[in-house]
Amino acid sequence: MQGMNLTAMRGVAKALTDCSQDLDDAVTRLDQLLRRVDWRGADAEQFLQSWRTKDRPFAVRGITYLSERGTFLQNQITEQETSSNSDGQGATGGSGGGAPTTPPGTSTTSSGYSIGPAHKPDIHWDEDFVWGSQSATPQDVASAAEWRAKGELALLAPGLGDAARAYLHYWDNNGEPFPIDYERAAAEDSSIQQNIDDEIRRSMAGAEDLINQGNQSFSMTGPASGSQHYPVTENWQKTIGGYQQWSSAEVTTSGNTATMTITVHAEDYYNFNKGQADIASGTPDNVNGRFCEIGWAKPFPTSGEVTRVVTWELGSNNPTISTPSGTHQER
Repeated sequence: MQGMNLTAMRGVAKALTDCSQDLDDAVTRLDQLLRRVDWRGADAEQFLQSWRTKDRPFAVRGITYLSERGTFLQNQITEQETSSNSDGQGATGGSGGGAPTTPPGTSTTSSGYSIGPAHKPDIHWDEDFVWGSQSATPQDVASAAEWRAKGELALLAPGLGDAARAYLHYWDNNGEPFPIDYERAAAEDSSIQQNIDDEIRRSMAGAEDLINQGNQSFSMTGPASGSQHYPVTENWQKTIGGYQQWSSAEVTTSGNTATMTITVHAEDYYNFNKGQADIASGTPDNVNGRFCEIGWAKPFPTSGEVTRVVTWELGSNNPTISTPSGTHQER
């Protein structure tokens, strides 16, 4: 990398990272659309089977590759800058004569895990309906009364409590953060549990990379990534749908054994998207997005977290996972 044009290479690194995020967003959106489209028959089954078993895994590998190459290139740029800054400097007083070592807490993996305290990554959300951008009509008054009543009735429906509370918070029209019980979501929805398991495995790989760099006991934070499995229960489809995850962890090693106390964070933005529809009822998102446009309801961020203790032999993929209270499960 000697003699690289650092400005140009920064652009390439950013382009790789942006392309990874764009592809991740496209996969998430296509997942959502495929779950909502009314298409049945042999051709539909063939298409969906190909998407699940071949096309989607290929796209996910592309997301990972682009992200890793962008991070790798950024690390090379940083090394080149460090090398350039040290060239030609005279010796200074002091007893040390060896090459400088990497300061503790600066290690980073190619997949974006870095040593340091928990730090929420930057996550950007789309907004198709601009709050307060339109004027209300008499039809809006009637529609609002209908949908607010539906929200209140949903509180009484078995298994829809979280979705109803989130929807009514939309009508609170204050945009304030809304907490979700991610622990209960995982217990009630197998896809959410699978998303958590995926994040734990990614974090295990990130921790091993940092351990291989010579770190033994450390805190680390990982990047945000789109959840790969859409909720299968109506309650959680309506409450969080497709969302982002990231993790923070404390890692220790003893011989060839690593122990990681990891917190998996779920992040979402409750809003409605033009051209999409509710999975269970088929109601177009435009119906409820309209209430945002006329300034009567406001989107808001949602978040939740779970904590697990993960123990594994370095180089293996067979962890023991437990809750802090001590319930174990092999995965």
